[in-house]
Amino acid sequence: DLFGGNTQTRTFKGRDLEARLTIGFNLAATGGETIINTANGRKVKIKIPAGIENEKKIKISGQGQPAPQGGQPGDLYVQISIAPHPEFERKGNDIYRTVKINMAEALLGKEVTVTTINGKQVKLKIPGGTSTGKTFRLSGLGIQSKSGKGDFLVRVEVTVPSHLTQNQLKQFKEWAHKSGLI
Repeated sequence: DLFGGNTQTRTFKGRDLEARLTIGFNLAATGGETIINTANGRKVKIKIPAGIENEKKIKISGQGQPAPQGGQPGDLYVQISIAPHPEFERKGNDIYRTVKINMAEALLGKEVTVTTINGKQVKLKIPGGTSTGKTFRLSGLGIQSKSGKGDFLVRVEVTVPSHLTQNQLKQFKEWAHKSGLI
């Protein structure tokens, strides 16, 4: 330098990019890897942590825009949207599922097999006299994330037959009357 000063070259960081990615309910619950196509046409592998919540962002260092003059590339921030599941509902790390049983099964009791979010099949004994809305807790079988272990909760929905013959209705009324229900 002619004036005796320091000669430092300044490097600039590339611009950060943002993207949105919709993932399946199971991937959000159990975690794993997927691929995202960025705005600049690159395919980037992204690690989804188990139990990620809807609308959270994941930072992928160095996957943004390249920097001018050889500087460090920017980062990629991916906002996660979680697609709904047809059978499961999530509240925190807990997973809810509804199981339908008919009137006789509700009255007499029934053993049902439910599949958890991890694909594990669990037998659940529903005792006789169970009403719609009763919830059974299977501890520790919900989402397993850094924030803790969730439970798997099974809600019972009792279905009522809609097509009974006149004779079946008559028999049911007689039984209900003798039982003190009506």
